Order: sequence, then C-alpha cells, then structure tokens
Amino acid sequence: MSESIEQVIDTNAEPVSEQTSEDKFFGVASEINTETPKDIEVEVIDERPEEDRRAPKVETTEPTVDDETLEKVKTILKIASK
Repeated sequence: MSESIEQVIDTNAEPVSEQTSEDKFFGVASEINTETPKDIEVEVIDERPEEDRRAPKVETTEPTVDDETLEKVKTILKIASK
C-alpha cells in the first residue's frame, strides 16, 4: 500500500515573523492584547431567595461603648502607664 503526500501552499498567507531564541524557548507564538476597555458596565444579580441573603451592613454613628466602660478603660490605661 503506497501513501501519497500532498503539499498545499497557501499563496495568500502572510509571512511569519522570525522568533527570538527566548520566544522559541518559552513557546511564545503570538502576543495577547491585555488592555481592558474603559467603558465596561457590570450588573451583579443575586438570584438567591431573600431568606438566604445576608442582611446589609448598617453603619452607625453612635459609639457602641457606654460612658461607664469608657471610664474604666481610661482608669486602667492610667494605672498601666505608671
């Protein structure tokens, strides 16, 4: 059984640029454009049911420490600094 080998030549192909020895070593065949577009808009949709979601964080302006505890801390700091 004989096999025939056909050679196809693409006449419209662009010439391949020469690779440096470093590119050959690391296997770099082409460069990838990593620039990100500035006009990307992202919408996050949480499809979990309401009962499975965490409650939103609540920021308070009131101190959570009462005056009595604050005085105790001040007294301890005075004693510790002596």
